[in-house]
Amino acid sequence: MFRCSPTKVIVQSNEAPGLSNCPRPKAKEATIMFDPAPELSDETLIETVRFPTILRNALMSAGLKSIGEIRARPDDELGRITRIGKESLTYLRRTIGRAR
Repeated sequence: MFRCSPTKVIVQSNEAPGLSNCPRPKAKEATIMFDPAPELSDETLIETVRFPTILRNALMSAGLKSIGEIRARPDDELGRITRIGKESLTYLRRTIGRAR
């Protein structure tokens, strides 16, 4: 007998089974990532921008989805998001700017 794990097949008997019974991981689709810049469109999704992981996760956890939503929020409102401090706020304003 054997069972499948994400990284290997675990054999539990003397017989070496084939791997055909194990589900194969699906290939991830390639995602185009953008560097943060003032030229980014307001419709650009946060998940496609190369923000530091902690910052991206904090923005998305707060329900923000696009660069335009970040630009439109006042500094004090962004500063109240968990894990977004003064340095993160400065970074956001420097890299993507404010609402146009």
